[in-house]
Amino acid sequence: MRFLLKIRTLFIALVIAVLLPVMILLLYNTIQVNSYNLEDLDVRAQTLANSLSWNLNFFMEQSADKRAKIHHELLGTHQGRLRKSEILKHEFSRYFHSIALLDEEGGIVASYPPASKKISYKDLAWFQRMKEMQDQVQFEFGRDKVSDENALIFASRLPDLPGEPSACLVFFIKISELKKAIAQNTSRNEAKVILTNKANIVIFTYPDILGIAAGQSYTDSVRNQILTSMDRRGELHVTRKFGIGDDGGVVDIHLSGARFMTITQNLLFLNLGGIVFIILFAFLLSRVFGYRFFYLSISRMLYNIRHIRKGDFSVRCQLNTIHLDEIRHLAMAFNIMAENLENRKEEIIRTQAELKEKEEVLRNLINASPDLICLKDGGGRWQQSNQACKNFFGYTEEQVLGKKDEEIAGLNPDYRDIFLQSRESDLLAWRMCKPIRRELFVKDSEGKDRVFDVIKIPLYDSERHRKGIVILGRDISRRKRLEKILHRSKERYKAVINDQVELICRVALDRKINFINQAFSDVFGVDRSQILGKTYTEFLPPKDLEKVNEFVSKLSPDNPSGLIEHRMIKPNGEHIWVQRTVSAITNEEGKIVEYQSVCRDISEQIRTRDELTKLSQAVLNSPASVVITDAEGTIEYVNPRFSEVTGYTIDEVIGKKSAILKSDYHSPEFYQSMWETIKSGKDWRGEFCNRGKDGRIFWELASISSVPDTDGQIRHFIAVKEDITERKNQEETIRHLAQHDQLTGLANRLQFNERIKYEISRAQRVGHKFAILYVDLDGFKPINDDYGHETGDIVLKHVAQRLKSCIRDVDMVSRIGGDEFVVILTDISEKENAARVAEKILQALSDPFQVSPQQLFQVSASIGIAVFPSDGRTREELLKNADQAMYFVKHHGKNNFSFYQDISRGQT
Repeated sequence: MRFLLKIRTLFIALVIAVLLPVMILLLYNTIQVNSYNLEDLDVRAQTLANSLSWNLNFFMEQSADKRAKIHHELLGTHQGRLRKSEILKHEFSRYFHSIALLDEEGGIVASYPPASKKISYKDLAWFQRMKEMQDQVQFEFGRDKVSDENALIFASRLPDLPGEPSACLVFFIKISELKKAIAQNTSRNEAKVILTNKANIVIFTYPDILGIAAGQSYTDSVRNQILTSMDRRGELHVTRKFGIGDDGGVVDIHLSGARFMTITQNLLFLNLGGIVFIILFAFLLSRVFGYRFFYLSISRMLYNIRHIRKGDFSVRCQLNTIHLDEIRHLAMAFNIMAENLENRKEEIIRTQAELKEKEEVLRNLINASPDLICLKDGGGRWQQSNQACKNFFGYTEEQVLGKKDEEIAGLNPDYRDIFLQSRESDLLAWRMCKPIRRELFVKDSEGKDRVFDVIKIPLYDSERHRKGIVILGRDISRRKRLEKILHRSKERYKAVINDQVELICRVALDRKINFINQAFSDVFGVDRSQILGKTYTEFLPPKDLEKVNEFVSKLSPDNPSGLIEHRMIKPNGEHIWVQRTVSAITNEEGKIVEYQSVCRDISEQIRTRDELTKLSQAVLNSPASVVITDAEGTIEYVNPRFSEVTGYTIDEVIGKKSAILKSDYHSPEFYQSMWETIKSGKDWRGEFCNRGKDGRIFWELASISSVPDTDGQIRHFIAVKEDITERKNQEETIRHLAQHDQLTGLANRLQFNERIKYEISRAQRVGHKFAILYVDLDGFKPINDDYGHETGDIVLKHVAQRLKSCIRDVDMVSRIGGDEFVVILTDISEKENAARVAEKILQALSDPFQVSPQQLFQVSASIGIAVFPSDGRTREELLKNADQAMYFVKHHGKNNFSFYQDISRGQT
């Protein structure tokens, strides 16, 4: 008994010792598992809520944006049904079943896709609720009668449309897009979704929920809340409520977890069953936990990553199958990344296409290169080669890909030695760890000798292991041939140097002459041996020595040559001027080793230049304008006097045509004659009427000569011009005084005689008529006698102005006596033309003349008219007959006119 009691006590102690930790572990695990389960439900609800929120808000923003665009397109002039359907089609997207524009009665005005029959939404509750809203977007759940599908409805009013003042725009959105969002974030149908609008009307449930149907009121919709609970059966629940937009509805998401009692029983069974095999159970549990909670989750994520690498961005991790926080957070981050990649799928595809295009461009560039280019791996196997390399060796890509040089050597016996030697040079490049370069002599397929400049560049990885080798081969056969030609040219150059007329010498850095050509020796009149070894300073005057030394000191490898003029002294003491080109000769290191000089004897040019300088000074200071142009008249030089006369600066006229001074005074024939004269090589002398920069007209007396070249071709023209404007003005003044009345400014008798002589000659030549009007003032003599000649002169000036106002520009009025005037009317077709002018004159003179504020005078005129040729064919006959007609008027009442023909026939 005592033994059994001990055994029983030991068993009870053992049970207590084992069960107490098991119970504590069971309680702890139950709390932890339920906590994990609750957190898992919250995370899944959060993920599903974010996805639905993003989709619903996206649909609202898309609908609002497209509503604004469609509204803008529909505004303006009235659009037909076909045009409105095109506007709806333009804004259609894959998220919609259809888009419809409804009238006030719910009838379809336009839709896309077009409705196959007449449809009305007037009887639907959502349409009635929408009519009660004022220009606000609403979303409802209902049926799209156009596509005959259940849809999420976004409707809004469109005011002020032409022809439909109360139109309504409706978007029918596919519910499948929402179902897709729910399915992507939950693997079971434990999620319950209730979507309500802002009026708390149920518009959508997923899945169908008993007791809650679309169209019912659902008052439990409170925005932005998260509720967690456990029912009497121990089942966990998470409810998440979130709002849509600023004035949208509410979405309720309800998720259920495992029951508390079920979890407790399962843990108790596992703990009690594992007491006997505690070590084995712990081992197996660790293996199962590692596989189920870590390895399985990670393997699924790796599986999804492989899909993403293939371009399938729709894969997601199922969060409800992951029980470790770290793995769950990693899976959530993976889902967010996959969603971002899916949104950026087009950008990724475009980037891949651009990379592929750039790779193709790079490949084309390499293939377009005339150089031979190939790439081998670290083992010497051929990986790639360009087209030039394939063409030269005559192989295809498949024949050499992955092969070594020893294997390729057997493809073509002509190039066997080349490939065998290539292996040795590859090894040399690897050993030296730097690019190597050498020349390769080969015979091509046509048997021609070719020379290649081959560069081999070894490549290494980050650990300095052989990665590959790049081989570049450039055909330098032509360059080698040119080098041979250059060598022969140098030999010829030495011979040519000695045949040059220029003085050529080379001077070392110590200023000693080490080479001269034959011309140098001939000009200086001594043998070469007497010059070689001497310093060139011995042949320079003291005044030129400093200038030459300074010039040479400025030469450098960057500025290797220059030109200088200076004097040199012959051994006989004679000075000559030379134009010297000095070039610095450098070695391979770029250092100057000697100077080469090419001198040209310019003593004669210097003397000519001095003469030209004197001539230039004379031109610059000349009182006459000097202009030099090319053979086409383009100005190349003007002196300062030209700028003084014309107002143009030198920069403003250089490169311009000489016609810049043209004033249009001369006829085209005048200029044509001038150009014909000077282009024939003759000198031209004459007067120009030109226009200055400020528009001033001036006269010049010009002498133009041509300047031919050695071949006799005219290269330039030189014009020497004297300003004669003042003289011309004086001549014009004298001429005007000789031909015009000083008092009135009208033509005098001299000019009248010349004009009537011209008109008679012209009338006889062309056969037209002209008339003269002899005008004698009535009542002028008393004014002149009573008020003095000064008052009379004023009246005569007024009379002259009124007479000029009565005739044309082609006609002429002249004063031939004290109060006598003669008017010449040219080109009259009948005598009535002259009568009308006479009437105008009488009318013009009928108004009083105001000499001063207190003096008014009245005069009239008696006018006699003679017409050529009926009233005379000479000046004397016409004047005499017009005078008789005038006196006839004088004796018959004055202030009238009469034709000579009329009085000769006894008519008045």
